[in-house]
Amino acid sequence: MDNKQKNTKLIIVNILILLVVLILVFVGYKICRVFSEDNRAMQEYTELQKIAIDDGGTGENNKASITVDFAKLSKINSEIVGWIHFEEPSIINYPIVQGKDNEKYLSTTFEGNQNGAGCIYMDADNRADFSDKNTFVYGHNRRNGQMFGSLVKYKDAEYYRNHPYFDIYTPDGYKTRYQIFSVAVVGSSSDSYKRVYVSEQEYSNYIDMIKKLSLYDTGVEVTEDSHIVSLSTCTNVRIEERLVIHGVRINQEQTK
Repeated sequence: MDNKQKNTKLIIVNILILLVVLILVFVGYKICRVFSEDNRAMQEYTELQKIAIDDGGTGENNKASITVDFAKLSKINSEIVGWIHFEEPSIINYPIVQGKDNEKYLSTTFEGNQNGAGCIYMDADNRADFSDKNTFVYGHNRRNGQMFGSLVKYKDAEYYRNHPYFDIYTPDGYKTRYQIFSVAVVGSSSDSYKRVYVSEQEYSNYIDMIKKLSLYDTGVEVTEDSHIVSLSTCTNVRIEERLVIHGVRINQEQTK
């Protein structure tokens, strides 16, 4: 091998090394950015809980019943429509907003800050009072469990059996309890996202379909008279894959 060939090979090796270094720097930057966003989001939502949630003075926000101060929350963001609360996973304890479209809160927090964690939000085409037969609520699957990241725990049937309920509080002073009846992994264009039903039979067929898609049989009864809430998040496995958890309204009580 002559000197020219050696020099060419050396140049190629150096270019490859430089490319690897640049890729590592870029990946490191992205990871640091995600961690930074997650930390800022966690701080923001923790402060919101302190401002707006009364858990009886115990300091534990995963009590079975809480009180939400929607007057304070609406001063911060007038698009608030509810508050979602799980006893477990207790990290799911967030305000629900509804924008004019389904894009805004993908990267905007409750307080209006640009952040990849976004906010938990209701589908823009649903009625804000949860009166539709099926209300869709979306949230990101953050790798630290924030937002709807902890919903992946429901892939485990045993976890579901221990924690089958979640509550949604609304500005009209009601707490509504939902019982999860279907946990499914679907495509982003799945019929699971069908929101309008022209007849009771069509709605009944929809319920049968999402039950069949469930990863396991919950045995929960759902009828054409039922109102349901569908929680949707990414799986972080495939780009077009979603985890959808459907809960049926089983109880509603006034909190004030």
